[in-house]
Amino acid sequence: MASVGTRNHNIGSIYSRVKKLISSGVMKAENRPLWYDIYEAFPPKREPVFIHGPTPDEHGLIKQADNVKPLLYKEDWARASVNKLYGDFEAVHHLIERPKEMNLSLSFIKVFTELQKAHPSLSNEEIFEKTEDIIGVTRR
Repeated sequence: MASVGTRNHNIGSIYSRVKKLISSGVMKAENRPLWYDIYEAFPPKREPVFIHGPTPDEHGLIKQADNVKPLLYKEDWARASVNKLYGDFEAVHHLIERPKEMNLSLSFIKVFTELQKAHPSLSNEEIFEKTEDIIGVTRR
């Protein structure tokens, strides 16, 4: 009936849409739904059409401000940098010895956070470079 991604169900009833499909030749009369003949023989008093529900303001509800703070962890900067620089971790995973359950991202974050605790005076960039040296990966 309606093509994928359209909102034709909002326009008219299912009966009017099927009737138009049959009259235009898109749907053959012998392929009509079982309910079609019953609907024509016993039409409803009021045509059932889609009506949008009321908005919250119509119910008297107050618009609430979204006061959810963005959630960032300390290691998010390092995780984003690793994703940006190395992309596919599993491509270099086999080159570095580490437990199989820990991929490059997890091991990088683990070493990065340990270095952050050990050297709080260093910047993120300096700790990132030291982590690269320890893990043994090079930038592309």
